[in-house]
Amino acid sequence: MKITFIVLGKVIIQIKREIKLDSKSLKPIVNLIKQKSPFLEFSVWSTEQIKFAFHHLQNRFYTFIYSESDSLEILRDRLIEANYSVYLNPTKNDLMKNPFIEQNSIISRNRINHKLSKEQFAPIEKILVDLYIETEWIGITDLEEYSCVFEYFMRNYRLNISLLLDYAERRKILSEIKEYLRNYINPTFV
Repeated sequence: MKITFIVLGKVIIQIKREIKLDSKSLKPIVNLIKQKSPFLEFSVWSTEQIKFAFHHLQNRFYTFIYSESDSLEILRDRLIEANYSVYLNPTKNDLMKNPFIEQNSIISRNRINHKLSKEQFAPIEKILVDLYIETEWIGITDLEEYSCVFEYFMRNYRLNISLLLDYAERRKILSEIKEYLRNYINPTFV
C-alpha cells in the first residue's frame, strides 16, 4: 500500500511495504553450514529469491555465499561433499572456459565486513549491491536488466538507503549505486 503526501506543492510517496524474501530454498545450505561450522560467519542469497523482479525470465539461478577468505575452501569442500556444485571466486574468464552447467550453482566469495554481511540470509540492500558486482564480474545479467531489478525494488518496497549506500561504499561501487538512486531520491541527498 502506498501513501501519498503533498508537501510544499511536491508529491512525496511513502512506501510502507517491506520486502520479505523467500529463503526456503537456502535453508538446507544454511543448515548444513551451521551444522558443520557453527561459529562461521557467512551470508547467503540467491537470484531465485529475486526472480520476480527481473524483466526477462531467468532459467538459471545462482546462490552466493560470502564468508571469511580462509574458510572458503573448507566451505566449498563441505558443500561438494553434500553434492552441491560450488565455484570458488569465479571470474568471467572462468565462466567462458567452464560454463556453469548445473542448475543452482553456488558461488563462494570473500565476505566484506559490514553489518549487512553478518545476517545469514542477506537483506535486499546487500543483494542489490552484490548483484551489481556479480553482473560486472561474471555477467549473470546485463546492466539494463540490473536496472530493471533495482527499479522494481525501489518502486515497490521500502529499503534502508543508508545501509545500501554504506555497503556500496565498502564494496567500492558507491558512485554507481548513487547513479541508480538519483532516479528515485532527491539528488541533493545522494
